[in-house]
Amino acid sequence: MNSKRVLFFNEHIGGHQYRLRIRNAKGDSREWWKYDAKRRVIHIANNKRHVISNERNKGLEKGKKIVMSYFKNSVQSIVYDRRSQRLHSGRDKRMCVDVWGGRDAENNVITYWTCHNGKNQKWSIAYKPGNPTNTGFKNNKRIRIRSKMTGGRVVTVMNHIGKNQYRTVIQTPVKNNNKQVWYLDSSKGSLRSAWHGSYFLSIEFGNNQRGRRVVARRWAKGSDNTQRFMFRNRRLGSIMSYQNKRLCIDVKGGRNQRNGEVIIWSCHKGRNQ
Repeated sequence: MNSKRVLFFNEHIGGHQYRLRIRNAKGDSREWWKYDAKRRVIHIANNKRHVISNERNKGLEKGKKIVMSYFKNSVQSIVYDRRSQRLHSGRDKRMCVDVWGGRDAENNVITYWTCHNGKNQKWSIAYKPGNPTNTGFKNNKRIRIRSKMTGGRVVTVMNHIGKNQYRTVIQTPVKNNNKQVWYLDSSKGSLRSAWHGSYFLSIEFGNNQRGRRVVARRWAKGSDNTQRFMFRNRRLGSIMSYQNKRLCIDVKGGRNQRNGEVIIWSCHKGRNQ
């Protein structure tokens, strides 16, 4: 939904059960979850015994509240469909995790409901900020980020666009041009600009969605993963965002020209990624 509120557990309702609601992100332990592929459940990050579940002694019926409870059986299994962005019940895929009444309101409750295409059943996955150890880059080794399109243009720091951010474009490589050079700072898990050591390759400020510009901006103390990337699949050479692992660094519109803008876009197999 438009507000980008997050799922969290709130009040205790008895029987080791806690009501699930949505709220504006605060970053505390009540809103971070992990997926257990073996059990096919989603549990709170700091306690694998507490999983997202239907309410005790209640069936999988539309309108029934969803809670966090002790793990007991497969009725509690949940499957995330990346294409539809829905969370389905593992027992009955016709039932989905739903924000009650479609109301995008602070502390609104979460229920099961018949699956549909409404925004109140669509969920995105945001990974907890942290220093990654498998970026695919070598620490302190200077690199250029070279496009696989004809001409081999490289990601270059360009003009200031406000809020201490500089947009990036592709340009022909130029010797000794530090605006085209980056290196991994392993203490932060981020690519630092050789042009200005205080600036890092980042997604611009704002909602993390495809079409946002890739910029150089000052380090934001690791408050999210919008300044962290991973080089994956050496054959394709994509650079993926740690904030949303379905988004990759992309030359906008596939336009192979000087000063072509660099953005974040859904990962695909095109040469402009």
